[in-house]
Amino acid sequence: MLRVAIISTFLFLSVSTGILYYQWDHYEKQEKANTVLEHEIDAQFLGKELVLEHRVKGASLEKYTIHLPDRLKQFTCGKKKECVVRHENGKTIIQFNKMGEAVLSYRISIGKRIDPLWLEKWFITFDTVQPQHIYVQLTDGAHQRGTWVAGASLIGQVQKKTFSFYMWEQKSGNAFPLYFQSVPLQRKHENGIDLYTTKQNQLDRSLLSFLQARADIQTIVVTPFSVEYVTPTFLVISENVSHSSLKTKYANVYLRERFPNSSLDEWIWELLASLMTKQLPASAKAKAAFNELQTTLTAEELHSFWKEIENKQGQSLSKEKLDHILGDVYGGNTTFFVENGQELVFTEEKALFVNNHKLENAKVLMKNGEQLIPFTEVMKTLGYTLKRSGNALFIEKNGQRWRFFIEPIEPNNNAVIRQWNGKLYIERTTFPKWFDVYVSETSKEIHVIGQ
Repeated sequence: MLRVAIISTFLFLSVSTGILYYQWDHYEKQEKANTVLEHEIDAQFLGKELVLEHRVKGASLEKYTIHLPDRLKQFTCGKKKECVVRHENGKTIIQFNKMGEAVLSYRISIGKRIDPLWLEKWFITFDTVQPQHIYVQLTDGAHQRGTWVAGASLIGQVQKKTFSFYMWEQKSGNAFPLYFQSVPLQRKHENGIDLYTTKQNQLDRSLLSFLQARADIQTIVVTPFSVEYVTPTFLVISENVSHSSLKTKYANVYLRERFPNSSLDEWIWELLASLMTKQLPASAKAKAAFNELQTTLTAEELHSFWKEIENKQGQSLSKEKLDHILGDVYGGNTTFFVENGQELVFTEEKALFVNNHKLENAKVLMKNGEQLIPFTEVMKTLGYTLKRSGNALFIEKNGQRWRFFIEPIEPNNNAVIRQWNGKLYIERTTFPKWFDVYVSETSKEIHVIGQ
């Protein structure tokens, strides 16, 4: 008995120890995942180059994939060999020691003196799901006058005769742009946006309202220079900018950022930008598709279609996915985007039966508020003979004959037999007026009963 008790106690302690180890290991991993990866960047602008000391703290992983700026030079990783950088399979990898801290030193080449100056992707970024926080302080001793603006939250700034000093922060790991111009700017914080203008100019109120509706925008600069830089969070625009043109450019940048890795044709991007800005597209292809949506959908359906697309932010878009969204809004199926926006037509999701026989490959069309029954498939199933000669269709059964002229499916076209995509259709309520049939439907099925 004593031996059994000892063995039982040993097993109990082993299991308990294993459970405690598992719980502690899980807790430790969770804590590391929640640790913020902090970047403290001290930048000095020297005229022809930007000198950076980039301190990284809170690295919970041993190694990370990093992205290097294009004009990087004199890059060293760690004054005390806290980290090692190497290239693996086309990627740049940084590996930390056990402390999870390192100081990265590097310079960004500017070249000749540029005014205004725009820098995008000017510091090293880390590719990780770990939360990140960036602090930047910039000292400029090369310019006697002017203003620096960043696509991040301004903490504070100091302007002196011989230098200027700025501090920004951002609660993400994305690189934000830097902008400088020699003409001083005045800053005004309005509805969550930092608006920079000169004394002489202000931003048009209608354009500002459009931009304020985009939650991403943090900074807008209105400049007397003839320059234009557009990112999802930071805009530099000329005081003479075309409002409609700017809205379109911003929408294109915004959409590509919001729906990454999307395989869409250019005309579709243009169409989506038009839905966002409520402006007509410029190209004939996108304009024709835009008109199809406007003439087929109600204003409420078109609004719902756009809102459903917006709800997919962060996901990739495809032609098939857009067709699915459009079909859900309208209440049918469509291949409008897959077939390159030729004509917007929906098919019923309901199955079609003729005298209780299901037609597998025949679908009822939904166009211009009408239900259009696939004529050839239904009539042949009912025993009718159909012959076509040009635009004339001859029908016969049991000695009775009919002749109709075929016309395309168009708004306000009341022709009995209509054609779309090479197939013939007849409007549901018109069908019983010419033939001995009865059409009914349930929530899942459409039935044609005839002799």
